[in-house]
Amino acid sequence: MKNEQLSFPVVTTEQDDTDITLFYDIFPEKSLIFQRYTGKFSLEDILSSTQTLWADPRYSVSYNGILDLRESTLHITTSDLQVLIKFFSEQKSCSHAKWAVITNSTVGTAFILLYKKALAHKHSLEAFSTMEGACAFLNIDSVPGLDTRKVPPKEL
Repeated sequence: MKNEQLSFPVVTTEQDDTDITLFYDIFPEKSLIFQRYTGKFSLEDILSSTQTLWADPRYSVSYNGILDLRESTLHITTSDLQVLIKFFSEQKSCSHAKWAVITNSTVGTAFILLYKKALAHKHSLEAFSTMEGACAFLNIDSVPGLDTRKVPPKEL
């Protein structure tokens, strides 16, 4: 299976110019989507990368997903979150399956909980701090190569 490596410039009000990287792969034999963001990301990054994922011919709304945010910094406001929630609630391409989001950020966890509450009618979503927890939620064995990062865990 082909892995896609995409890079999107981040538009921030901060002085440093950091690139975001999105890695994703789709495993049709496991009905699974895996995404990983690294760097600082904004609402525009999320919307653009989501549309890229949806355009992949292997994508299916019925596939479960893992979104790994442990090496990223959330750079969105609560207003941005409302835009994101509206976007996903209106899109037919939005997943109807279970999603596990892995994060070690308290702000990220709070945003995930707000998103989860607003879109509970669309799909099931839970926050985790480990790949093992995410896989257990999705009732899958660990997928080789997904947790290859070598960054020590951070405290929640």
